Amino acid sequence: MQPETVYQLSLRLGTSFVATLWALVAQNAISSNSAKGLQKAKVKDLKRLLAPEDLITNPWAAVWSLTENDTGTCLEAGPDDLFAVQVQDNASGGYLWELVDAGESVEIVSEVSASIKAQATYGGLQRRTVFLRIQSAGVHQLLFLHRRRWSQERLEEIRIKVDNHGKERGGFPRRLREAALAEA
Repeated sequence: MQPETVYQLSLRLGTSFVATLWALVAQNAISSNSAKGLQKAKVKDLKRLLAPEDLITNPWAAVWSLTENDTGTCLEAGPDDLFAVQVQDNASGGYLWELVDAGESVEIVSEVSASIKAQATYGGLQRRTVFLRIQSAGVHQLLFLHRRRWSQERLEEIRIKVDNHGKERGGFPRRLREAALAEA
C-alpha cells in the first residue's frame, strides 16, 4: 500500500493519517511493520505529490485527489482545501472533460496536462489534472462531463458533493443553527 492511498483514505474517513494506518492494522489490511514504514511519510510531502506547492495556500488544508471513481460521493472538506480532479481526455475523438456545474464560488486555479506514456503519440490520450478551490463555505455540487462540445454527446460524468464547512465551532451544531435561522 502506498502512503498517498492511505492519505486519501484518511481524508474520506475524517481521521488523521496515523490513525488511518493503525486502523488498517487493526482490520488486518496491512501489517504493523508496513504501518511503521508508511508512518515515516510526511503528509506535507504527500500533498506536494498531488499539487504544486504554490497552490497549497494553507499548510493545514488537505489536497483531495478525485477521479471518476469518486462519482456519487459526499466529501466533508475544510474551507481552504484544494481539489485535484484527474481526468483523461480523448481529444482526438473530440471528447474533453469540462466542469459544467459548480456554482459561482468554485474556482479553477490551475490545470496541468501530460501525455500518457504508453500512448504518447499524436492524438493519444491526455491526462489532465484540474485544480479547484471553493471560495465560500457551504454544500457544493461539482459536475464534470466527458463530452463532445458540439454535439453534447457524453461518455462519462463525475458528480461529487462537497461540504466544505470544516470543523464544527462551539455552540449548537452548524446544521441545527442554520435550520433555526432559516425558520426565524
